[in-house]
Amino acid sequence: MTFLDTPVETIAIPFEGQALPGYFFRPTFNMQKRKTLIMIGGGETCAEQLYFWAGAPGIRRGWNVLCVDLPGQGDTPFSGLYFRHDYERPMKVVVDYLLTRPEVDADPLGIYGVSGGGYMVIRSVVFDKRIKACVANAPITDFYRLATIEIPPMLLKAPAPVGDALLKLSRLRSPLPVIAAVKFCWQAGVTRLSDALEKIGRKANIDGRISDITCPTLCLSGTGESEEQIRQMNEFYAAINASHKDKRLFTLDEGAEAHCQVNNYALMQAVVFDWLDEVFQ
Repeated sequence: MTFLDTPVETIAIPFEGQALPGYFFRPTFNMQKRKTLIMIGGGETCAEQLYFWAGAPGIRRGWNVLCVDLPGQGDTPFSGLYFRHDYERPMKVVVDYLLTRPEVDADPLGIYGVSGGGYMVIRSVVFDKRIKACVANAPITDFYRLATIEIPPMLLKAPAPVGDALLKLSRLRSPLPVIAAVKFCWQAGVTRLSDALEKIGRKANIDGRISDITCPTLCLSGTGESEEQIRQMNEFYAAINASHKDKRLFTLDEGAEAHCQVNNYALMQAVVFDWLDEVFQ
């Protein structure tokens, strides 16, 4: 922050007795009103990382960018803010906060979510019409279905202790699934993966409300994503009721097929900000 050539401010937005931490970036030191983008990460990100997703390219394009951690992200679980399904609630206070800032133009207000943030942002624009454009990379309409599609049905139906025991056994082949599961449980405020899937997963969907989305929407995914992730993107794109909607499936030939284009940030950023600039020109 000290060595950046543009202003950046550490922010903490009050929410349910705690705070949502983040950073507010401006392209210049003057306080004129500008178009503003809210950047939301996924289950494995923190607000600091989001500078490289949208902060740096956003300020080069003349945008204000707010990078913020919602409940369950970053270090928020340390203060008792855990993953939840109703992300429209914390997002409401984020938008409320932004609209108090003198350098934020209320009309060109966009939102961009990656990975799990793809669920958080589309859930938010169902309810909050103050957000004028949405980019979801990729749209997640049913988190439980996405998380469990490759788990054998017999295992899903097994008693919770059996499933949790089998997860621990997988440590013999690789520690990564167990580490990821433990972290996910911590972020959900529980100790067992089965409890996390029940507490958060089953409620985390927007089925039946997709047609309520009317703002311009861009849907992104890559060919390296799972079949279910690409299916949910296509189902979402078909169901939204927006006058301006687009989708892009990045490919291996572009070097951008990976999850949220982590192997080609430059192309992803160009597509996102070209689209946003077109919407708000």
